[in-house]
Amino acid sequence: MYSHDQQVVDGHVHSIRSLDGLESIHRVVCEDFHDWKLIVTLHESNFAVWECDSFTFESEILKEIEACEGVTMIETQTYTFVDLTTAEAKKRDEGEEEKEEEKKGAKKEEKEVGVVW
Repeated sequence: MYSHDQQVVDGHVHSIRSLDGLESIHRVVCEDFHDWKLIVTLHESNFAVWECDSFTFESEILKEIEACEGVTMIETQTYTFVDLTTAEAKKRDEGEEEKEEEKKGAKKEEKEVGVVW
């Protein structure tokens, strides 16, 4: 069954895809509780720009989803994601002690930051 909330997302996916620094868009659905999350992931610097711009089109999407039949609650939340499956992350874990010593002069690595609707 194709839900009205998914139609809202489909109607805005082009705008979401146009965000600078976009890493991914995921829709996570819980079959047991019939809730879902839309996760938009950006690089940290791009997220800060979007945040300063009041998340551009977010309020419009939220209003449209709220108007869908059966929607009882909407929340937004900001997460920081670190992919621990990559070779770089494994390497980073192995060299954790070494990193602490080099911390002062090390270049800060950009993190991915996402927003969940």
